[in-house]
Amino acid sequence: MFEPLFLRYPFFRYIPGILCFALIFKFSSMPNEDLDFIQDFSDKLLHFAAYCCTALACSLWTRLDVWRAKPWRGFLLGFLVAALYGASDEFHQSFVPGRSCEFADFLADAIGAFLGSALYLLALRLFCWKSKASE
Repeated sequence: MFEPLFLRYPFFRYIPGILCFALIFKFSSMPNEDLDFIQDFSDKLLHFAAYCCTALACSLWTRLDVWRAKPWRGFLLGFLVAALYGASDEFHQSFVPGRSCEFADFLADAIGAFLGSALYLLALRLFCWKSKASE
């Protein structure tokens, strides 16, 4: 869908992922008392959703022709970039007053990243790739 735009302006494919990184960093930098407006939600659910979206956005970094030829490469890029950012974010939170570095949060990040990349792959297979029978 966006591939013609990304081929003409390659930097555009990175913007959604960078915005996800910036939003996560902003919320991770806030002490717990500043996050009262989201305390009604499960912490793990928020981690899961944020990194699911981040992996979806990072999956855009792989060109469509690479997804077609080697789908595991695109999947791994989206998953690993988001999961590694989750690990670095947990480390970053250890320096924020009132926040901590928790393995359970990282696990929620990684599971969300896995699902985000899997959903992107599924969406490509359902909506973007033509079946060989129709060619």
